[in-house]
Amino acid sequence: MTPVTKRRKRKAPKAAPDAPGTIERSDTSADRTYRRACRLAAAGQAERAQALYQELLGSGGLESRLAALIENDLGALAGAAGDFEEGIGRFRAALALDPDLEAARSNLQFCEEQAIKPLRADEPDAALQPLEPSPERGRATRIAIIGSLFNWPSSGGGIMHTVGVGRSLIEAGYEVRHFYARHEARGIGRVEGEPPLPGEALAFDDAAWNAEAIRSRFREAIQPFAPDYVVVTDSWNLKPHLAKAMNGYRYLLRFDGQECLCPLNNCRFLPGPGGGFTHCSRHQLATPEECRRCVLERGGQTGQLHRNDREVAGVGTETYQEVLREALAEAEAVLVNNPLIEAMVSPYASRVCVVPPGVAPGRFPSGTAREKAAGERLVVFMAGVVEEPFKGFDTLHQACAMLWQKRRDFELVVTGRQAGRVDEFTQSVGWLSQDELPGHYRAADICVVPSWVQEAWAIVATEAMAAGRPVLASRVGGLQFQVVEGATGFLVEPGNAAELADRIEYLLDHPDLRRRMGLAARERFQKEYAWPVIIERHYRPLFGGPMADEADSLRAGEVSP
Repeated sequence: MTPVTKRRKRKAPKAAPDAPGTIERSDTSADRTYRRACRLAAAGQAERAQALYQELLGSGGLESRLAALIENDLGALAGAAGDFEEGIGRFRAALALDPDLEAARSNLQFCEEQAIKPLRADEPDAALQPLEPSPERGRATRIAIIGSLFNWPSSGGGIMHTVGVGRSLIEAGYEVRHFYARHEARGIGRVEGEPPLPGEALAFDDAAWNAEAIRSRFREAIQPFAPDYVVVTDSWNLKPHLAKAMNGYRYLLRFDGQECLCPLNNCRFLPGPGGGFTHCSRHQLATPEECRRCVLERGGQTGQLHRNDREVAGVGTETYQEVLREALAEAEAVLVNNPLIEAMVSPYASRVCVVPPGVAPGRFPSGTAREKAAGERLVVFMAGVVEEPFKGFDTLHQACAMLWQKRRDFELVVTGRQAGRVDEFTQSVGWLSQDELPGHYRAADICVVPSWVQEAWAIVATEAMAAGRPVLASRVGGLQFQVVEGATGFLVEPGNAAELADRIEYLLDHPDLRRRMGLAARERFQKEYAWPVIIERHYRPLFGGPMADEADSLRAGEVSP
């Protein structure tokens, strides 16, 4: 980058997607990490870039040139935030390492000037930027992620998937922008604090909340970005309408549940007698008339958000079926979470890929469970909204109640809307942030995912594996592909409290087995479900390398949505 440009706003620096000078053609681990830090800075993620720069400096053994570049970039980030003293120290350190680094010399002069005199209102705006790497052939591949049901902090696993894949693609060198709907009255698009991804919220009101206006607004929003690919996500039954809006772009449909297959609740379960559930064997692509009748009969039993989504999308109409079939047929690829959904979708799409959600490995440092002190209770942990009946808390609580009649050496710890003591063996820790969850996984001895329904994937099971804990889960939906029976945990019949109690007791009684399963779970996570692995194994073959070939970039056609 040019050493200094004068602007008044203290914005996050815009790093380029590759490293400068002699670093450009290097491919050591340190060089790759440095390039990743530059890309994070370019995406406006200054804190994450700083963390990587600091990690490199702390690793030791760096060539003086690279160390000087890092010191300069840290100084630029500090100066851009208004901390000129920190910037001055960093630039001096950079010049001590490499006296020929002109960018650091110019930046130092600028910071010293700013430290002794305030900017006058009539002066040009001022800010600092780190070094800009030498440009490569082409430019960063641009990926737009779009959806109509985003909120932050996350209100579900699908949103965590969106944020995880977006951040990981940025770290891998792609240019990512997130476009999501915001409708305050309907509770859609609410974001607290800084958005987790660079992008834009598209404002809607009731008058504009219809399929045609939604398509038009999304298409208009992404045109200036000119993406090479569009990933359609977080949108339930509106997904095919967003795909229609992307006509002319290469788009991928990402299914996080069984949306568009089950227009009722995305999980293909039906309310049963006595408050229970039964699994449905049909889906909307194969049996549209049966699914339409099901929605007419049972639609009033679902939440308002589901009802609004179906109404706006036009679920049950011939037009909707046509839009849905076209969206699948014309997609560059359809991404699903498990082979069961792949089998349902494959007859209607040209390319279906099983791409599981990942977890950032840095959230869960490796480590085995600590040894319990004499008399200390073992912890059985369930992460999930226990108030949602289909998550299976009632089955787990019943299983633990059976065990409590025989032994008192364990405690059931759960997440939920309210924190506090539930009964003599059950403790709720309330709602946990993403930063708080890892500590509770590590404090657990056994993690349980007792869902009743065919969830496409349970991110809580992957998180438990990342923390190195054995997982007890229901033999249903995506869970039966996540947990390796007898190796990383056990699978039980959903709703069978007696079988679940037996498996919990077996693990409570065998600490060596818990440890071995936890280690195997951690290893499986690292090989299969860590985000860097998923990007390299699944997304890079779809999008190609992070640098686009301009001649091959597909632009939007002239067909209106």
